Amino acid sequence: MGSEELPPDEVVRGIAQLETAISESLTKASLAFESIECFGTPRRLVAKVTGLAQSQADVTETLRGPPKSRSFDDDGKPSKALEGKHISIFQYKAMHLGPSENISKL
Repeated sequence: MGSEELPPDEVVRGIAQLETAISESLTKASLAFESIECFGTPRRLVAKVTGLAQSQADVTETLRGPPKSRSFDDDGKPSKALEGKHISIFQYKAMHLGPSENISKL
């Protein structure tokens, strides 16, 4: 990263801030890495990231839907409550989440 002429003490602080910012950004984006090395001169700050994952790790998430009793009408078709959660008839599973059985998206 190029910059205007930085005082030497600001270079040291900039290197530390760059390393922290990159580490936090990669962690927040769920991108694994082995290490980060930062270097700097009064005109440049450089970061070297080693072992950076090519993609994010797979995440499985269960989204809680409406209670099972309100998810289907009398004919067994998905109700507006279930459709409002954008849950296809092929994507749901009845789960006990708390005191009632809910429809959840897989």
